[in-house]
Amino acid sequence: MKKILSNYLLSNKKFTSVIKNIQRHKISLINGLSLSAKEILLSILFDEPKKPFVVCFSSMARLLRFWEVVKELSDKKIEFLQIEEQSPYELLYSDVSVFHQNLNILRKFRHGEVDILLCTYRNLLSLMPKEEFWSSNTISVEKKQSMEPFSLVKQLADLGYNRVTMVSDPGEFSLRGDILDVYPVNDEPLRMEFWGDEIENLRYFSAETQRTSRYIQSACILPCRKVLVDEKNTGVLLSQVENIYIKQLKTLTAQAQDTLSENYRKLLENLQNKSYFEGCEYFLPYLEKDLASVFDFFPSETTVVFDESSEIFSKIDLQDKKYLENYNSNLQNGLVLPLNRLLHKNKIALNAELKKFYKLNLDSFMGDGLDVAELLQCDILPKFSAQIDEICAFVNKLRKNGYLVIVSSQYPKRVSEILSCDDIPVVFVEDFKAYSDVLLCDYIFAEGFVSDDLKFAILTDNELFNHKAKKTLITKYRSNKEKPDYIENINDIKEGDYVVHLHHGIGIYTGITKQELDGEIKDYLTIEYAKGDKLHIPAEQINFLSRYRGANQASPILSRMGGADWEKVKAKVKKATEEVARELLQLYAKRKAAKGIVYDEDTPWQIEMEDAFPYTETPDQMFAINETKEDMESEKIMDRLICGDVGFGKTEVAIRAIFKAITSGKQV
Repeated sequence: MKKILSNYLLSNKKFTSVIKNIQRHKISLINGLSLSAKEILLSILFDEPKKPFVVCFSSMARLLRFWEVVKELSDKKIEFLQIEEQSPYELLYSDVSVFHQNLNILRKFRHGEVDILLCTYRNLLSLMPKEEFWSSNTISVEKKQSMEPFSLVKQLADLGYNRVTMVSDPGEFSLRGDILDVYPVNDEPLRMEFWGDEIENLRYFSAETQRTSRYIQSACILPCRKVLVDEKNTGVLLSQVENIYIKQLKTLTAQAQDTLSENYRKLLENLQNKSYFEGCEYFLPYLEKDLASVFDFFPSETTVVFDESSEIFSKIDLQDKKYLENYNSNLQNGLVLPLNRLLHKNKIALNAELKKFYKLNLDSFMGDGLDVAELLQCDILPKFSAQIDEICAFVNKLRKNGYLVIVSSQYPKRVSEILSCDDIPVVFVEDFKAYSDVLLCDYIFAEGFVSDDLKFAILTDNELFNHKAKKTLITKYRSNKEKPDYIENINDIKEGDYVVHLHHGIGIYTGITKQELDGEIKDYLTIEYAKGDKLHIPAEQINFLSRYRGANQASPILSRMGGADWEKVKAKVKKATEEVARELLQLYAKRKAAKGIVYDEDTPWQIEMEDAFPYTETPDQMFAINETKEDMESEKIMDRLICGDVGFGKTEVAIRAIFKAITSGKQV
C-alpha cells in the first residue's frame, strides 16, 4: 500500500515539489490538506533517512488516529507521549507510570531508537529535572555485585519507593529474608536474591503471578519522583520556606492565613520526618537550578510538525491561562507557598525553543505570519449513504478524469459487489497493476477526500455508508492491587474491623500499641479475641491477617485463643469445601461429556452489525465477546456469566451472541 501511494504521488510534479521544498526547509506552511492527506504526506516525508520528526497535535484523540494510520504506512519506529492529566500546581503526586513512560520514550528519541515522536501541546508545556538529576540518582545493580541489602533498602526509600509486603505496582519494594523485590518506575519488576552481601541472582518477575520471567545480568533503578525528599533536600527546603511563609502570610486574608499556617505546619512535619508527601514535586523549582523540557531531548536536526497550528497555539494560550489561574488561586487561598519559577513553559518560552528547529505547519486554512506557504487543495467528499448508483457514477467520473481511486473499507466484499454492478475494475493491494483500477484496501483511513492538484481520491466507509471510525483508546496502566482479602498495609484496616489471623482465628483489630521486648520498643498490632484475650503481633507480620468476609451483616463469633475451636472450624470448612468440589467435579464431568449446539462462525452480516456500534469496545468487553463466541462455535455446553456494573456494556456482548444464534438458524 505504502509503495503504491508513494510511487503515484511522487510522479506528480506539484507533490514532488512540495516534498523537496520541505526537505530543503524552503516552506513553513502547507494549506488545504485533509486529515487523511496529512497522514499520507507525512508517511512519505518520514522516508527521509536519519531525519527525526516530532508531530504535535491539539488533542490525544487526533494523535491516536494519526498513529493508527501512519504505523500502517511507514516502516519507521513511531512512539507517542501520553498526557499527565493533573496540573503541576495541584498538591498531588504526578502519575509515575505515565511520566516515566514518557521519559523513556524521550530518551530513545534522543538516541535515535525512535524515528517519529508524536505528542500533544500539553507535552510541550511540561517541565522536569534535567538529565543530571536522573543519572546522579540512579541505582545500578549487577549479578555478583557486593551490596548490603539494608543499605539498598535505604537507598530505595530515599528515591521515593514505598515498602510493602508484596510488590505489585511501580514504585514499590519488598524485603523478605534474603530476597529483595523492586518494581522500578522505569523497568519491569526486579528480584534480587542475596547471599550475604552479594547479589547471587538477578531476574525479572511478573507482578501478577510473582513468577520469574527471565534472568538478567544488570539493571538500573531510577528515582520514583521528580524530587528527592532526602536529608540534603529537606535541609534546603527548610532553610528557604520559613522566610517565604512569613512574607506570604502578610498578603493574605485572615481565613487564608489560617489555611496557610495549617499547610505550613504539615509541610514542616513532613520535611522533618524526611517522608514523601503529596505535593512534594511542587517544590521542584527550589531544589533544581535548571529544569528540562521535551525540547531538550530533540536532536538538533529535528523537524517539528504542527497539525493545525492555529488551534494548537490557541490551546497553548488557554492552558497557560488555566495554569496561572490555578497557581494564583491557590496562593490567594493559602493552599501553597509562592514559587521562584513557574512549573510550566509559557508561549514566549515555547516559541524561543521552537526557533532552534525547522518548523512545518499543516493547516486546513491560510494562516498569518509565515513567509512561505504552499497550497495542496483537498476537498471533502459527499455522503452517499450506500446509494449504489451514486457511488458508481462518482467513481467512474474520477476514473475518466485520470484519478487514482482508493477505497478504504471494513467491508471489502460489499464494496466489490457494489462497484461490480457497473463493471468497475476492483483489485486488492497484492493484485494491483494499473492506476486505472480502483484499489481496495483495509480500513486504514477515517475519512476520504479528493484532490484535483494530485489527481487522487480516497473513499472510506464514512462517505460510502455514513459509518464513522471508532476512537482509538489508550491502554492505561492498571494497578495489580484488586482490594484482596489479605492485608498488606496498616492503612488497609481500621480500628474495630473484624480480621482473621492465620493461626488464631476471628478477632477485632483494636489498633497499634508499643511493646518493649529485649530492651527494644516496637510497634505491635493488637487483636482482641473472646473473653477479652489479646494478641500482639509485630507489624511486619501483618501478612498473617486477612479481612473477615461473612455471608451477611451479622457480627461473627470471636474465636478463643489457646483452644481447639479455630482448628475445628478450619477442619469443618475444609471438609465442606471438599464436598462442594466433589459435586462440582461430577457436574462438570457430565457437562464435558455432553455435546451442545455448534453455532456458525461469524458471517459478513455479523461483522457489519458489530461494526455499526458507535463506541469502541473496551478490552474487557472484547475479551468477553471473543470468549463467548469461542464457546458458541465449539461443541461444549456454554457455562458463562457476563457480569458488570450498570452502563458497562453487558448488552453489547449479549446482542452479538443473540445475532450469532439467529444467523445460525436458532431461536433466542
